[in-house]
Amino acid sequence: MPVSGGNWPKTRRRVIYDFMSGDEAPANDGIQRPTFVPPDWIDQVSTMPGALEIARQARQSAEGTAKTAEEKAARLVQVLLALLTLALGLGSYQLAFALDRSTIWLLSIVPIAFALALLSIATFESLQIDRVGFYSQSEPEILKDVPEEGANAAVLLAEVRGRDLARWTSEHKHSDLMQARAWFTRGLALLLIAGLVAGIGRAATESTPASTVTCHTGFPRDWIRHCPWGTPARYSFPGANQGADRV
Repeated sequence: MPVSGGNWPKTRRRVIYDFMSGDEAPANDGIQRPTFVPPDWIDQVSTMPGALEIARQARQSAEGTAKTAEEKAARLVQVLLALLTLALGLGSYQLAFALDRSTIWLLSIVPIAFALALLSIATFESLQIDRVGFYSQSEPEILKDVPEEGANAAVLLAEVRGRDLARWTSEHKHSDLMQARAWFTRGLALLLIAGLVAGIGRAATESTPASTVTCHTGFPRDWIRHCPWGTPARYSFPGANQGADRV
């Protein structure tokens, strides 16, 4: 590919740019156009029949490939937003469920917490794909001051330049898309695990009858002891009413 250099910042850096003011954020989201190196075969090919049409189709195909990545990212964002809504609901349920029980139950929210984090990363990655890219097309002004015999070569060079810029943009957009899908897969797997954890935890607490613990101590009357796994306890303090339930 006759392009070199250029800069395509990482997604996290582009997200940071979104929180900067217009004066502080770099132009084009920090993306720098690569340098185009004209191939040495332009003059030879420009006189061949159909060369311009082939070059134009190649440019359009490269631009279409970049657009395909953006469309796939848009569909992925819709799925991710739905899963994030589901994950937030499940996370709220599991957190409330754990807080009503002993501290050990807080471990049950670890899968859903990681699922929310990974799905959020995938969403930000996908949103960044439909951003700035570099494209170029042949324009009439490129023929200014160009000899008639060199017109085909000038137009062909412009089309090849547009093709290579579009390919450079497409490759980076598809790379970001594959990374977003990787985060999506990890987050979806953890969301499924979190759902299993929630179901097992719920079934375990409903199938196990509540146990009671009778305590005969010399503690003050207002002392409250938490029983294992959040089970209700029956306390019997000296001088207190027998059979008083405390949780």
